[in-house]
Amino acid sequence: ELELARRCRHSVRTQPREQLVQHDAQRIDVARGGDRTAEDLFRFTRALRTGKLLRPETTALVTKGVAPLGDGGPARYAMRLRAFLRELPRGPTYAVELRNPELASLDVARTLADCGAVPCLTVHPTMPPLDVQAAALATTGPLVVRWMLGGGRGYDAARERYAPFDRIVDADVATRATIVASIEAARRGRRAAWIVVNNKAEGSAPASIVELARALLDA
Repeated sequence: ELELARRCRHSVRTQPREQLVQHDAQRIDVARGGDRTAEDLFRFTRALRTGKLLRPETTALVTKGVAPLGDGGPARYAMRLRAFLRELPRGPTYAVELRNPELASLDVARTLADCGAVPCLTVHPTMPPLDVQAAALATTGPLVVRWMLGGGRGYDAARERYAPFDRIVDADVATRATIVASIEAARRGRRAAWIVVNNKAEGSAPASIVELARALLDA
C-alpha cells in the first residue's frame, strides 16, 4: 500500500495552493508533495482503494490500467508532458514512468531531455524489455528503474501468489541481469542509479534487493 500511495499520489489533480483531502477525520496534504508520515501515505492509499478520492473507473486506470492516449499519439503526449514539466518547481530531477509502450519514443525522449527530466524504466507487463526502453529513451541523467511485476501477472494475482512477501517465489534471473547491466553502464558513465523494487516482482522486495547486490558484486 505504501508503494501504491507514492505512485498514485500525484495522479490526483491539485491546485497551486494548499489542498487537503479529508479521510477518516484526518487531513492529508497532497498538494505540496507533503505527506508527513508513513501513516499519512497508508491513509491516502486506503482512501484511494476504497473510491473516496476518485471515481471507480479512474481509480482502476491509476492503479492497474493503461490510460488511452487519445488523438495525437506520442507526439501530442510529448507536448502535454513538456508543458507539465515546465510548470514543476525547479531543482529536483523528475523521473517520468510510462505505461503505454508506444510512448517509448523519440518525441518523449526529446521532451525529457529538454526539460531536464529522465525516464523511469519499468519492468511491467505493459512495457517492452528494459533494454528496449533504455535505447528508445536514452538519457545522460540518472538511471531510474522500477522493478514492478514479473511473469505477466496483474497486481492482484501477484499479491495472492506472493503474500506474505517473505521470500523469492519466482526468480527472474533475466530481469535481474538486465538491471545489473544497466547499473554497470550507468557507473561507467558516472551516472547515479536508483532502483525501486516491488514485492510483486519476485515475491519479496528485500530478498530481490539482496540478490541484486550479490549480482553487482559478482559483475
